[in-house]
Amino acid sequence: MDERLSTAAGLFPTVRIGADIGANHGLLACHLLKTNKAQRMWITDLSADALKQARRNVQIQGLTERAAFAVGDGLTALPEPVDAAAILGMGGNTAAEIIESAPEERLPETLIVSTHTEHARVRRSLYRWGYEIREEIVVFCGGRYYVLERAQRSADAQMPDERTLFLGPCLMKTSSSAYRAYLARKLAAYQPSRSPEGIRCYEWLREEAVRASADSQSSP
Repeated sequence: MDERLSTAAGLFPTVRIGADIGANHGLLACHLLKTNKAQRMWITDLSADALKQARRNVQIQGLTERAAFAVGDGLTALPEPVDAAAILGMGGNTAAEIIESAPEERLPETLIVSTHTEHARVRRSLYRWGYEIREEIVVFCGGRYYVLERAQRSADAQMPDERTLFLGPCLMKTSSSAYRAYLARKLAAYQPSRSPEGIRCYEWLREEAVRASADSQSSP
């Protein structure tokens, strides 16, 4: 369990049935079972071959009776409702499509999400499908920064504005050293197009970096 997966496990609630979507090696699911954050876990991926390593890890750790496997695309692969699901380690467009294509009865109460790209689209999909982002954490792992989000189903969820969707509704209230370093790296790597949208996004990043730095200096 690296820091990214450990953070995801920390965001995952204690549930009866959980799911790890696109599970890869299945280490997150194994950890959640071993620490009793989930009584049972569904472990899914697109093919049986993709689940081979996860099956081995589950067997090695003696968790076979509490783990089940499903081959298929996203949340639609689940044969029953789950209380919480993790969607990690994929592109933002793919994660957004997983959320958008899920039947209503397969949308869990809690989603833990972390994507490599297209954060604004993922956040937009979460709010559009009745979730509210309650927590966002930036971690540095394996030479790159990751944003992990915990989203809850909410009847009161209201779609944020575009700036908030781009930056992150909870991140905009923080000024941690990891978040400031994440913003600095994004600014250094950002290549804004000449389009109004590209220039606007760059300005949002720059303004947020200034805000986070000022807040960190004023904190006791």
